[in-house]
Amino acid sequence: MVDTLIQGASGSLVLNRLDQILYSWENGVLCSIKLQSGEKTMLMGSKVNTGDRDGTFSNARFHASSGQIEYLHESSALIVADTVNSKLRAIHLDDEIVTTCAGTGVPGSVDGPGSTAQFMSPVGFKVHKSKDGLRVYISDFGAGKIRMMTLPEKQVHTFAGSHKDSSPVDGPGTSAVFDSPHGMAICSYSSRLFVADPEAKRIRAVDTITREVTTIVGSEKIQTHPTCLDVIGRRGLYVSEPGRLYSFDMELKAVSTILQSGVQSTDGLALTARFRAFYCFTTAYDTLYVSESGHRNIRTVRKVQTPQGNCSMDLGRLKYASVKEVHESLYTTRKIAVNPKSKLLYFPSGHSIKKMALSGNSAVVIAGRESGESGDVDGTLKTARFTSPTAIKFGSSAYNVLYVGMAKKLKIVDLDLGVVNTVTGKQNSYDIRDGHALNASFHNIWDIATDYEKSHVILLDRNDHRIRIFNGHERSVTTLIGDGIAGHVDGPCTMARLNYPTSFELKEYRLYVADTSNSVIRSVDMKSKEITTLKVPSELKLSHPTALTYDRILCIFYISSQNATWVLNMKNNDTYMVGQNNASQFGSLGDMHIDEQDGGLYVTGPENGRIRKISTLNTISPTITQAPTAYPTSIPIPAETPREELTVSERLSFFVFFLSHVYPST
Repeated sequence: MVDTLIQGASGSLVLNRLDQILYSWENGVLCSIKLQSGEKTMLMGSKVNTGDRDGTFSNARFHASSGQIEYLHESSALIVADTVNSKLRAIHLDDEIVTTCAGTGVPGSVDGPGSTAQFMSPVGFKVHKSKDGLRVYISDFGAGKIRMMTLPEKQVHTFAGSHKDSSPVDGPGTSAVFDSPHGMAICSYSSRLFVADPEAKRIRAVDTITREVTTIVGSEKIQTHPTCLDVIGRRGLYVSEPGRLYSFDMELKAVSTILQSGVQSTDGLALTARFRAFYCFTTAYDTLYVSESGHRNIRTVRKVQTPQGNCSMDLGRLKYASVKEVHESLYTTRKIAVNPKSKLLYFPSGHSIKKMALSGNSAVVIAGRESGESGDVDGTLKTARFTSPTAIKFGSSAYNVLYVGMAKKLKIVDLDLGVVNTVTGKQNSYDIRDGHALNASFHNIWDIATDYEKSHVILLDRNDHRIRIFNGHERSVTTLIGDGIAGHVDGPCTMARLNYPTSFELKEYRLYVADTSNSVIRSVDMKSKEITTLKVPSELKLSHPTALTYDRILCIFYISSQNATWVLNMKNNDTYMVGQNNASQFGSLGDMHIDEQDGGLYVTGPENGRIRKISTLNTISPTITQAPTAYPTSIPIPAETPREELTVSERLSFFVFFLSHVYPST
């Protein structure tokens, strides 16, 4: 269904999903639009007095013709491609000032520090958060190159392409040739950057690791000149041309037209609605926000569930294909941690930590002993002892450190050096105490989340109804939420109360908590330190939720409750059931994890010691089928898989990290 959201606004669009604010950038003027009310506010700029000037919102000026914009949650800022001025500029929303990120204002193609680097009409760009920090990929239209800028260093490099040419060439890095690189989209799970090359009538893909450039859509499927792109799920693209907007399935190599242009601008069903001209679009959950330059409108496109109105666009709905048992144990398996680089899954089992390949169905002990001798002993992986570890999480983006919760203690397992050490907590202490890591005590560590950037480890102290934070820099433990009394109180974290929470998930700066005995999901803003209860539709019968995870590619929550496992679309509160949580299907789930490579959902059943994978397929059809109820039961145990190796610098970095985080300074 197509509707007009607001009139008198157009240009480039970007959405602040958390605050539900749409930013429109047109002819040097920035506007904000509140999606709930449709209220439009002009924030800065002038259509008449254009130019090239930094400063406060009232004094800053841009050229009337500017390119793409992106929103940075970390700094509450907008990055703008000031095309004609050949600059990349930042609009700081909190401070209400404009600064130049890179570019001198003189057209050219010079790498180096942002203050001396030169661009030649930059149009599109994309910000990508990698393990090495923020990277900004820029389509330098006039130079025929893809440039990269590192943040916060602001160093500019030529990433791909050597010169502008009407005969594009694929190949590695600067040996590739672009004609007119324009709009961009990035697929975070596959590390591929997609670039519209409109004059060549192609869509190109750049591998951000190898820098290899390939053509994924050629002129045989493109009618005119593609300009704007966005990623759909794990294998699709939205593409806009002057006369139409369509989806492209990269696996099936199929094009499906969603919207078409016409003489008049009309709302209605997607098949009959018409646009004067497609300028730009952005996506959020199941909605397309389309900027229409002809009539200066911003319009919304939503999928509707009527036979006449189903849009032919893939909005990331799932069809469940199969359920496969990947591991069965005699012991409780409650939490899991996945290394997406080495494709290994780690989990507590009995009195040990085990690992297995995601592609296999066997597991081996890497630390402790699964049966027999338990204890609380630090040391090497072979000599260390655990007593029924309950929680596990990777402690760095290098995936070489595991944090393991063992009731009253937090331990660190170095997979490369092969050692286990206690980080904080006292095994025989029954009081709850904050303070220095070596003096702090816990009741029952049930789940772990890690904030790599701040060196924080967030701990769910279930039986004391608290959420605690271990600060790696200060080597201290503080209470974020709870006072030891069960309850259901929203507001400032210092006043809030939980009731036997069992699971949480950290996404951006929000912590989502399965507040089990209250039968609700709570949302914690880690910046403002405020907690609220999520409003969910009545169809989502949350009876004692025990596990949750968030698919950031499809923008949906998986929530396991006592009665069923559900999918929740946070944008429109659309829900549907994955399966019944009973003996014939899943049983009570303890943890869930998304494999971002293929969309598979790994679930644990602590009551029966099973780990299962629900295999999923992105489909254009919104049909949902129930998972089968028959599972394999026989699991062979082969030899141990080799551990992934680290470089010398990575080993040294971890050793320094380990010493500074575990042992107090003298």
